[in-house]
Formats: sequence, C-alpha cells, structure tokens
Amino acid sequence: MLKTFLKKKVVMVTSVLLLLLLLIMSCSCGSATQMPQYARTPGQMAEINNGVVALIAPVFSIAQAEGEEGDAPAEDALTAEEQEEAQSISYRIYCTGAFIAENLVLTAQHCIDDAEEEGQRVRIGTYDDYIDTQATFRNRRWRYFDIVASDAANDLALLRLAEGEPSLRSYEILELALADPRNGEFVFCMGHPRGLGWTLTYGVVSQATRVGAAATPGNDTRTIFVQSSAQAFFGNSGGPLMNSDNQIIGVVSRGGPWHIVMSVHISMIREFICASDENSLHLCTYFLSAGAESTPEAPLQMTVQGHQR
Repeated sequence: MLKTFLKKKVVMVTSVLLLLLLLIMSCSCGSATQMPQYARTPGQMAEINNGVVALIAPVFSIAQAEGEEGDAPAEDALTAEEQEEAQSISYRIYCTGAFIAENLVLTAQHCIDDAEEEGQRVRIGTYDDYIDTQATFRNRRWRYFDIVASDAANDLALLRLAEGEPSLRSYEILELALADPRNGEFVFCMGHPRGLGWTLTYGVVSQATRVGAAATPGNDTRTIFVQSSAQAFFGNSGGPLMNSDNQIIGVVSRGGPWHIVMSVHISMIREFICASDENSLHLCTYFLSAGAESTPEAPLQMTVQGHQR
C-alpha cells in the first residue's frame, strides 16, 4: 500500500512539474511574439524617408565632358542641343542631408566643398522624386539649393532651397535632439550607401564623445564626434545619425574599418547653427530656451583618417 501511495505521489509531483514547465515555456513564447517587429515602424520610416534628402550629380559620358576625362561640363557651357540632351541624363547620389527647418537642409561640408569653391548651387532630390532602385534621378526630378553656411573645421553645412525653384511637394522636418547621446543607446543611420537610396542601418553608440580633426583637406582643428556601430559607406556622408525618438544626434562625417562610424556631435551642430546667419536663428533660440548644453563632458581623444563621400 505504501509503495503504491508513493508511486502515485511521484506521478502527481512529476505531472505538476511538467505542467509548470509547459506554462513557463508558453509564457516565454508568448513574450517572444510580443517583441517589436520593426526597428522602425512604417510610420517612423515614412517620417525619416521624407526628412532625408539626396545630394546628386549628373552622370555625363566622356564624350560630353569638356574638361578632363570624367569631368562634367558646366551647365551654362552647354549648347542648347546639349542642354536638351542633358535633361535625360541620369543623376547619381553622392551624399545625404536632412531637413531641419522649412526648406533648410543640414549636411556635411565635405559634400559641398567643390560646389562652394566654384560658386555653384547644389542639386538635391527628395524621396518623392526618387524614381527607381538604381539611385538615379531623371528629367530634372531634383531642386537647386544654395549654400547658406558652412564650417570646414566641423564638417557641417546648411543649404536652402534656391529662389525661383519649384516648391517641394512634401517633406518632413527632422527634430534636432536637445539631449546629448549616451554610450550604449540604439542609433539609426538613414542615407544612400554606395548610391543605394534611402537605406536604413542601425547600431549603438560606442563612444558618445570622441575628439579628432574633421576629414577636410588641410584641417587640423579638433571637433567632437559620436562614435557608433551603425554602418555607413560612401554616400552616407552628411546624413543624420538618429536616436530612438527619430531625433538627430549627429551628422555622418566619416567611416572606417570594423563598422566604426564618426558623426559630428549634436553639441557641435548646435554651435554651428547658432553661429550661422538668420536662416537658423529660430533654431538657435529653440536650443537656448530648452537649456541644451553646448559641450559634452570629458570627450575622448581619437585619431581616425579618411571620410565617407
């Protein structure tokens, strides 16, 4: 009798333990299915896509080039026939930017240094005008922007829709962060790596404050970067590094091996905007009224060469 009773007890205890194990497993599976399906939701992606722009350049054939091989002739140097032909020329993406105010784009200075030196305007295409997956724009599906401010030392530039250009059909203004980034937080890059338009990558802040020289020719002034593991390649330069709230915390300046990406720190962006002309005065007032700090504490020194373009 005692043996039978003990056997029944063992069976009951074993059954209860198995039941508890099944309940625990089902809870674990249930919680797994409740995890977010997207790094960025479709709504967030739409906001980012419409807030990010492409800096583009015409793809001329060698036969059309009047200067050295591969150079594009100035538009005012083209004949009427050549200008008509140019309307069907493809436009490749070479850099990225982001709307931070009405008709005002923030990008990297090294993306516009040639245009600035030659006194030219910058062609910009928006997500609405992006027509295929090969990173090309046809039939003047872009707008001219003027360079209104630039800072080679910190690799930053502001562009504004040129007077007389058609108004943009739609775009989103991406918010500039008031808080400085922190080590370990998730970050996102939106840009055009190797010309692949509107590509999202993500990573973490590896080091929130790195100090080094911006990768502009002849520059040895030290600036502050955000180091992150969000992948960036040629074409990502000038694009926004964003936190989980879709706020800009940096501007992509350079990449390197082992997924090391350096973006100009939001504190330097604040200083640049406040030092710029009246086009960004309201943004400076916004920063000051919110009590944003101008410089992060204890930045780390770094030595990194090369930049994305």
